[in-house]
Amino acid sequence: MKLHVILNSIKISSLAVLFMLMLIVANQVTGQTNSSAKPATNINDAMKYKRNQNSMPGMFPAKVVQINNDKCITDNKIVYQAAYNMIAKGMKELTGTNNLKEACLKFVSPKDRIGLKVNPVAG
Repeated sequence: MKLHVILNSIKISSLAVLFMLMLIVANQVTGQTNSSAKPATNINDAMKYKRNQNSMPGMFPAKVVQINNDKCITDNKIVYQAAYNMIAKGMKELTGTNNLKEACLKFVSPKDRIGLKVNPVAG
């Protein structure tokens, strides 16, 4: 009985050591470490340029607007007016304006070319 328990302990200890070695090798291969050293950034390069109204973090730093509408999709189809209303409400809430055009003009001008990236994966 004692021999069986000791052998089981040895197996568990061996597996634990093997697992730890695998983690160490994986960390060395991927370059990951547990050190608290901060990664290098390009903040000094960015600080060379004068900030303007369009510089990060933007006009509304850390402000988040969430708009929900359970009726924006009906029978697996987009209800376009509901989606438009959500965008309009979010933009006006974010900018503090009462007019969608005025809210949009805080971010773009009529001369700007705007590209939209569609993400077809629901999340």
